[in-house]
Amino acid sequence: MFGYQTKPVHKVLEYCTDPYIPGVSGDESGAVMFLEDCGIQAKNGEKWRRLADLNDDEVKKLITGIILRRIGSEDKPEDVLGPIYTLKDEEEGPTKDVKEYATLLNSCARLGKPAIGIGTVLGNKNAREKAIVLIEEYKKMIINGLSWFHDNRKSENIFEGNGFTIINAGENIKDTIIGVVGGIISRAGIYNEGTIIISIAKNLEGDLKSSIRVSGLKVNEELNLKDLLTDVTKGLDAEVGGHKLAAGSLVSINKEREFIDNIKVVLGNRKV
Repeated sequence: MFGYQTKPVHKVLEYCTDPYIPGVSGDESGAVMFLEDCGIQAKNGEKWRRLADLNDDEVKKLITGIILRRIGSEDKPEDVLGPIYTLKDEEEGPTKDVKEYATLLNSCARLGKPAIGIGTVLGNKNAREKAIVLIEEYKKMIINGLSWFHDNRKSENIFEGNGFTIINAGENIKDTIIGVVGGIISRAGIYNEGTIIISIAKNLEGDLKSSIRVSGLKVNEELNLKDLLTDVTKGLDAEVGGHKLAAGSLVSINKEREFIDNIKVVLGNRKV
């Protein structure tokens, strides 16, 4: 969870995207109520408590609460746990925790501000402060993207076929984070293990940027997502990149209908 050392625990939960917590992620009041339901005090007097301030018993309650909120999905309880790495020579803050640091740098790139990320790595304090502001914008965009997905799951923008799903977000999700959103959805336990998820967004040039992922945590050695996306875009004069576990493509907006039809044919005929 981003903000382990720096953010109030209810804000950490509100902006938590991996794992996505129904009724909590993207909802500040929902996050506060969730803590109350877990028997965890969000404040110590007038001061909001950080995730790092919780004692062992409270951490156990929090983990249990998150697992219970995610019941009904295909995830395993241990999927909400992971290691924490810290950099000894970094000062306290978002560059102390390796995951927070990596996410901070990623946000700079995806929001078109790579120089701020480079400046942060080189130790420029002004760049570091700007990067901390950018990470908040980045996380909000991801939460908004996930909320859009959940709100539109039954609309024509999302097609759920046999063993595959097409998320056609258009301009509703920024093209630079469409792959991030698709990746989170693939790990959220929403779809059965092995479901192919293709998420699509329109970029500033008016073309379609797509990202392909597979749901679940198990690695299927026989599945190559780059090859699959290459088959889908065959004949569309598209650019395809990536590797067997994650890939993306760039397709002309004029080929949108043909692209969607190809996905349905290629993935629809795939044995699942």
